[in-house]
Amino acid sequence: MSRTCVSRWLMLVWMALVACGLSSARGADAGVGFIREWLVSGPYPSYQINGEGRGLDTDFLGGEGEARPYPGLKATGVFEADKGKLIAGIGSTNEWGFRETRSLDATWRVIAFPSDLCEPNDQFGPIKDYFVYYAACYVEVPAQTEAMLRVGSDDDHKLFLNGVQVGRQASSQGIVRDNFLYPVTLEPGTNAILLK
Repeated sequence: MSRTCVSRWLMLVWMALVACGLSSARGADAGVGFIREWLVSGPYPSYQINGEGRGLDTDFLGGEGEARPYPGLKATGVFEADKGKLIAGIGSTNEWGFRETRSLDATWRVIAFPSDLCEPNDQFGPIKDYFVYYAACYVEVPAQTEAMLRVGSDDDHKLFLNGVQVGRQASSQGIVRDNFLYPVTLEPGTNAILLK
């Protein structure tokens, strides 16, 4: 598996709020701040070039940090066939086993997870590997709040808060709780979190 390939999603995201608690966080566990309900969009391709995936640094949303998705927002992931390889006879399919370009539905939808481990296995069929997806949520606080966004991901990720990238990791690892810590300031009202 390539360093920058987002192959599957095993993720923990939670917040340690320093100044005050969450006044409203749909899908969050009020006791510890685990976010268990996400708006999800995908799959999008992570093309393999020289053994490395390109999905982490490809903006599939046309301004991914500024995205403010909602359930039912239409999106499409386009998985291009490599016509050069097909014509030359070097490999008969692309990374996903396709001989022709395929467009797959990536419409934003809500996924509610029963535990702190958010693992949407088999949610992006027929794609099983070398892909990207986005997860978004909105957190509401009554006043400016110092917080820690804590992420455990398998593998790469980018994290945005209110349009600003606050975290990025291009590495291959298994999920580890508290593996990546991102101190942030939540603004009064609704805050948008986007995880890629």
